[in-house]
Amino acid sequence: MSKEDEYFAAFCHLIYKVGVTCDIVSRSEAQGIVIAAGSGNKEAAELCRAVSFAVGRVEKRPAKCACCQRMVSDPAVIVILFPANRAPGMSVGLALCERCGDQKGLVGRTQDCVKALFPGMMALPQPTHEGGRA
Repeated sequence: MSKEDEYFAAFCHLIYKVGVTCDIVSRSEAQGIVIAAGSGNKEAAELCRAVSFAVGRVEKRPAKCACCQRMVSDPAVIVILFPANRAPGMSVGLALCERCGDQKGLVGRTQDCVKALFPGMMALPQPTHEGGRA
């Protein structure tokens, strides 16, 4: 089993145990997260690290859109899944293409992606405010 597979297995075990939260980050919101992280906001700093890692991975090796499975090399939206307890350093990023990253219906599409990735997940991420955090 690769290190990546081991990490994902540990992440899955944890979120089935404690639940999952979800941050939806569009290109236009990324700069605000970086500014908040630089101002000492610890949650923004963790999100910034997770988004930077996910975008870097997709730029090096294009990934499939988490919704429609089209290849993505420049994601419109990055969805970051965290365990509900926000365990430091534990997150999984999902890339969404331009079409699937459209704001209309984005939360529902994100929930569908989580359902498909983690069958049997009892509590799916719910929106806590428009356009940023689900």
